[in-house]
Amino acid sequence: MKIDRFQHGSVLVLVPHGPITEDEVPSLWEALEDTSNSPRVVFCMREAPYMDSKGLEFLLEVHERYAAEGRRLRLAELEDCCREILYLTDYPDTFEQYPTIDDAVRSLL
Repeated sequence: MKIDRFQHGSVLVLVPHGPITEDEVPSLWEALEDTSNSPRVVFCMREAPYMDSKGLEFLLEVHERYAAEGRRLRLAELEDCCREILYLTDYPDTFEQYPTIDDAVRSLL
């Protein structure tokens, strides 16, 4: 899976390209291992058309780990399908979600 990463001021932004599925979870964990020096991360979902249950489990585990480490994670630009999955599984309020990367970054400053 291709994962773009860039700095937006002091915030790291990750943009995975493709669905967040069981097959992609190892690549996503690998990409996140390189973020240990970044206390604030935005996970932009504009290029992720959907996620399966393992993809959702991945996001939940990242959220829990970051919270335990005092780090902060935001989701931005969720596609309708991913937003619907969060809603149907009763997790829409677990993640702070923003319509744009800029909005998510501002929420971390």
